[in-house]
Amino acid sequence: MTQSYDYIQFINEKVMEYLPADKVRVGDKLNFRCPLCGDSRKSLSKKRGFYYLKNSSFFCFNCGVSMTGVKLLQTLSGKDYDDIKREYAK
Repeated sequence: MTQSYDYIQFINEKVMEYLPADKVRVGDKLNFRCPLCGDSRKSLSKKRGFYYLKNSSFFCFNCGVSMTGVKLLQTLSGKDYDDIKREYAK
């Protein structure tokens, strides 16, 4: 399924609202601690979660989880897909 540019921009903006303040932008991706596994238990500075702005997707190099931007937004915000879709339609 091909997503429109406007939809990807909307998802990217919403995801960035929910990311921690210590996220790091590296080119066209954002680096932060994985919201699912929390990354390293030994080091609070390790960040292995990457959100790719170009195609609105997430991958964690610690636990191996991969998801779309919408799924990550659902995880971060606690909203379901229909709520996100309604918000985009506004």
